[in-house]
Amino acid sequence: MYNLILRPKKEKPVIQNHPWIFSGAIEKIEGDPQDGDIVSVLASNGNFLAKGYLNRKSQITVRVLTREYGEEVDESFFRRRIAKAINYRMNTLRLDKYGAYRLIHDSADMLPGIIVDKYSNHLVVQILSLGIEKRKDQIIDILDSTLSPDCIYERSDSSSREKEGLNIRSGLIRGDQPYDLIINQNGLKLIVDIRGGQKTGAFLDQRENLEIVASYARGRDMLDCFCYTGGFSVCSALQGANSVTGIDMSMKALEIAEQNSEINNTKCQFVQEDAFKFLNECDRKFDLIVLDPPGFAKSNRDIEKAAKAYKHINMRAMRILNTNGILATFSCSHHIDALLFRKIVFAASVDAGCNVRIIRMLHAAPDHPINIAYPEGEYLKGMICQRID
Repeated sequence: MYNLILRPKKEKPVIQNHPWIFSGAIEKIEGDPQDGDIVSVLASNGNFLAKGYLNRKSQITVRVLTREYGEEVDESFFRRRIAKAINYRMNTLRLDKYGAYRLIHDSADMLPGIIVDKYSNHLVVQILSLGIEKRKDQIIDILDSTLSPDCIYERSDSSSREKEGLNIRSGLIRGDQPYDLIINQNGLKLIVDIRGGQKTGAFLDQRENLEIVASYARGRDMLDCFCYTGGFSVCSALQGANSVTGIDMSMKALEIAEQNSEINNTKCQFVQEDAFKFLNECDRKFDLIVLDPPGFAKSNRDIEKAAKAYKHINMRAMRILNTNGILATFSCSHHIDALLFRKIVFAASVDAGCNVRIIRMLHAAPDHPINIAYPEGEYLKGMICQRID
């Protein structure tokens, strides 16, 4: 086993269970490990702290796997961790009523660098770290033997792989080539393209939020900005919205949104338009507005620009929201934390000249848990607000 020695006073995050060790915290590495190998992490006084994957090509030089000195990181280790992740979804969350959900969520399941989503009996795998890349075959074997899926498809097409020195890759690993699926999410039918859709095919982190937002929809005229394939739109129509208008720039996404509306026997109007432009020029009012934009802040350098964008769309939405109307607003960037997002929405209400109250805070679905020691994992946050002036 190779040893990695931390600089003095750099051990605190490891002791407090943060899964990342940055290059600046490292004093030296003993031996000649290859990137992707397992190293023992030692404090400056030589005390054992953890074991994890090494990657000197990345600023995140070590991703911590275990703090148990005697725990070997081998095939049985990954089998135990994967079994725990599956057990949490099956026996704690009891996700049987959903046709799709996340099985493994990176560091929140103590498996840093891998995401696995289940769509019906298809698995979609996203490999984000060199440590997992080197053990890919072993992990795929475990998933295959444990779950016997119809196919295992890889969507390792995130730009974060480049920071690990890895090429972007997507394609079939095992089983039959997947085509568009229809999943049933507690009565809501959705078409999913696991080969080319956003993330691994769908925004599974918003699954429960679709139902929560739709619970306010009955009898309301709804506007769904950045609607993508129409999840919020169709779910709200199913729950009795008076009218639904979905806005998105992607014609491909809107074509699927139309199909989603059709297979659920709902009536929604979808418009190909830039949401900023639509909000700026809209001359009618709505009773329920959803803002679920893409992540405006990809790094800390983007925070100020992103804050202005979030403020603008929220301000414009509030101006076309009827009194007592509902605004469901989201940010999916971990660089915009929950407190900052709340301040942004408050500033938007001031500029809009209206008063709003928060009636519910929203977050990612529970199959996307948050490691309390790892705030970077808390990327999705949302609020349901009501205009009360």
